[in-house]
Amino acid sequence: MRAPGVLDEVAALLDEVFRSVQVVGRRLLEVSDATARKDRPLRRADVAGTRELLLDVLDRHRGLVAGTGVILAPGLLADAPRWLEWWLAGVRPEALRVSHDPDSPDFYDYTAAEWYREPERTGERWVAGPYVDYLSTNEYMVTLTVPVRSGSTFLGVAGADLLAGRLEDRLLALLDELAEPALLVNAEGRVVASTTSSWLTGSLVAVGGPAAHRWSVHHVDGFPWRLLTG
Repeated sequence: MRAPGVLDEVAALLDEVFRSVQVVGRRLLEVSDATARKDRPLRRADVAGTRELLLDVLDRHRGLVAGTGVILAPGLLADAPRWLEWWLAGVRPEALRVSHDPDSPDFYDYTAAEWYREPERTGERWVAGPYVDYLSTNEYMVTLTVPVRSGSTFLGVAGADLLAGRLEDRLLALLDELAEPALLVNAEGRVVASTTSSWLTGSLVAVGGPAAHRWSVHHVDGFPWRLLTG
């Protein structure tokens, strides 16, 4: 297989999970619009109405998706200044619980995270990572998120955490189809998957410049990733 065909397969793999995330986002929008029609504010109990769908996403992508949910814009809910409805995969899925109190030493400011900040800024879906998820799993993760808006109001993001190791296994099956060494890197040049032991997942690759390896660079359509071959 040539690089363009591999790139199409990579995009299709990510799109499969993004479709599930977008369904979750639409459910949040439906819940928000339903409360607006009743002329009452949105509450945590309303957002919990997405739970059944979130558990279905975990089941559908079992082994790849480690967590999924919706993260609400600050001030959106009437009964919580911040909130996330996020469920973790496991034998029995469980809700992630974090501190939303700015005065708490373990306050979790999700608005500073790339996977929240960039969809809010750009209005586009986002791929963050790989990075170590110190919040819940201490494993390398890749996070996919989409912004959720009702008119001009930003409601938050819907997203899914992918286990980078499991994702790498599936990506390597595609990269192995190429006849030459290949790396898949994110926007900052961090390795997502590699067919050479010289570059490990999470390491940073210099692309361009006199001291850099002369890679052939191919862009993954619709994602801030690049395929390096050579």
